[in-house]
Amino acid sequence: MRALLGTALVLSKLSDESKTVLSKVKELRAKEQKELAKITDKAERDLVETLSVEQDVKNLKASVRPKRDVLSDLLNPKDPAKVKAAAAKARQARKARATRKARQQRRAAAAKAKAKAKVRRAAQRAQAHARLVKRLQRAKRSRAQRQAAARKAKQEKNKKAKADEDKKEKKEKEEKKDEKKDD
Repeated sequence: MRALLGTALVLSKLSDESKTVLSKVKELRAKEQKELAKITDKAERDLVETLSVEQDVKNLKASVRPKRDVLSDLLNPKDPAKVKAAAAKARQARKARATRKARQQRRAAAAKAKAKAKVRRAAQRAQAHARLVKRLQRAKRSRAQRQAAARKAKQEKNKKAKADEDKKEKKEKEEKKDEKKDD
């Protein structure tokens, strides 16, 4: 419906040649509608309508898109001031792109270095922790060995003292026995 209103509005502004073209277009559209009416399957009809609309849109875009005429471009050179301005603009865009790319590369390199430093620091912390644990274990073993040696020495000393005491007692007993025998 909206298309018909738009068409009616445009009709008032069209010339005779345009009107003949428009009438042919209307005729083709009517023919297309009749063909669509012949299709009984709704899904197939919807598909055909969709394809038709897509083709119309494609044709409309192609008609609106400006055509480039290479030959006329060669024969009618552009305004030198515009060419210089365009070149300057392109140069500026390239420079900005290069600056942006360099900045992105610097950021990426900094991020990579930061990540490596983080990993390195974590590894150093782990190594320092491992060294500390080894040192503590070594100190613990050393202390245990010293304590064991001290216990052993004390036991030896006690054993020796007991043996000496036993000898002394034995000697005293013998002396007492000897004294009793002498008496």
